[in-house]
Amino acid sequence: KSGWCWIGVLYIFFFNATATTEISTLALHDALPIWQSVNKTEKRSVHWELLPKYKKPTKSEEDVLQNMATIRQWAQIGLSLRADNSLKVRQPLEALAISKKVSKNYQALLQEELNVKKIVDISQIEDRKGWAFSKDKKIALRIALTGALELEGQAREMVRHIQKLRRTLNLNPKDKIRVEYSLPTSLYGKLQKWEERIARDTNTTKISEQKVEGEKHDASVQYQWDSKNKVQIVVDKA
Repeated sequence: KSGWCWIGVLYIFFFNATATTEISTLALHDALPIWQSVNKTEKRSVHWELLPKYKKPTKSEEDVLQNMATIRQWAQIGLSLRADNSLKVRQPLEALAISKKVSKNYQALLQEELNVKKIVDISQIEDRKGWAFSKDKKIALRIALTGALELEGQAREMVRHIQKLRRTLNLNPKDKIRVEYSLPTSLYGKLQKWEERIARDTNTTKISEQKVEGEKHDASVQYQWDSKNKVQIVVDKA
């Protein structure tokens, strides 16, 4: 019995090793032409190349590495402040305040990562109301929402739900759709200025706000606008 057991173990090991080797070979077969194209070379394989020699980073490279480490740290703090205040990343915010000056390129990275409109100096904050501060008070996030910011956040929320409906219908990115949505009477027309952006982000040929009737549609969803109001969306293939 023990002999058969060892034969079984060896068979499984051999089979798995062979399968892994074949899969790796297929992956290399696909990757090599890409490597040749990117490096503009006719050399047969990257595996025949010598490893690059270590070079000490230049002063400018060291500065980039240090700045990127700082940006990552600030971004993590900003995301933590968002989470602490129940603010989703897709909800745009007015500003992030920082204690150290960085170039506009790094500011742009922070703005994109944290979805904020601008980066300001923390020393400019006079009224702390509406701001959330990090423990060391060196980073602050403007958490107060204006009506315009709330509407932009709602537009992004609608885009998210429409994209989910597209996935439900197994649509490709190039496939076009038509969208109808219904808001409560008190909110009618609130997203009208955002319809063009919503249509562009979801590859929609026509989007309109109207009362969604009971006729059959390809896909539909209902979600909360806020604690009291709901939004209904229907999607049809164009």
